[in-house]
Amino acid sequence: MIYLLIIPSVTKPMKIFLLSLGLLAFVQFSFAQEGSLVTLSGDSLVGNIKIPIGSGGIDYVHIKLGKEKKRFPITAIRRAYLDGNIYEPVKYERRYRAMQLIVEGYMKLYAYRLDDKFAYDQKLLMKRDGSAIPVPNLQFKKRMLAFVSECPKVQQKIEGKEFKKTDLEDIVRSYNNCITSQTEEIYVFSETAAARSVESFMTKVRASKLRNEDDILSILNDLKRKVVNGDVIPNYLSQALLDNLSDNESLKEEARTLLNTRSGDEG
Repeated sequence: MIYLLIIPSVTKPMKIFLLSLGLLAFVQFSFAQEGSLVTLSGDSLVGNIKIPIGSGGIDYVHIKLGKEKKRFPITAIRRAYLDGNIYEPVKYERRYRAMQLIVEGYMKLYAYRLDDKFAYDQKLLMKRDGSAIPVPNLQFKKRMLAFVSECPKVQQKIEGKEFKKTDLEDIVRSYNNCITSQTEEIYVFSETAAARSVESFMTKVRASKLRNEDDILSILNDLKRKVVNGDVIPNYLSQALLDNLSDNESLKEEARTLLNTRSGDEG
């Protein structure tokens, strides 16, 4: 279908302005694609979706469900899926925007558009702790070195020009892999250290020659298995250990210290 925009006798600049407004309105409000979104309450909606150009306030997502039309502020949804891309609400520069997710992880890479612009040609890096920087055009190496300071290996690749601005997605993925590796190492170390503490306490129990030594060691073995597996220590197990140590106040106090580092709420 062809639409004709009939313009009365006006000046040439006015014609250009009116034509531009007509084109903007046609593209912004008539163009929609099949997609889906997930609301904050967990509802999944499938329909024709569009994300109109922002105008300085909060971004909105429009969806047409058959004959019904709905409009959601970007803060009311978790994600929108449109044309193979993922969009998320991101607070940046004191406002919430619908940003296109490019790389997921501890550090996310987003693309966003400026007000009154169609293209998502601006890039933003945001960490899970909320710190964020726009991808710099000037002093890229200097600013990126500071932003990935937790990962010296990534810094070395940027410093040595193995990673350049054109490798932005690889930089983000390498940084995320580094953070994941560090987190896993810390977790394994902490669990291993806790297991060793339990073993050390078991040695003290054996040396004390308690009348109910077998019962205590059995409880400690259960406790150690949970520590190694990263499980929460249930209250009944903690209490059983303390009750069985009632004849030795020194060991009982040490057990309390041990349990306080592995306490849980499981009943």
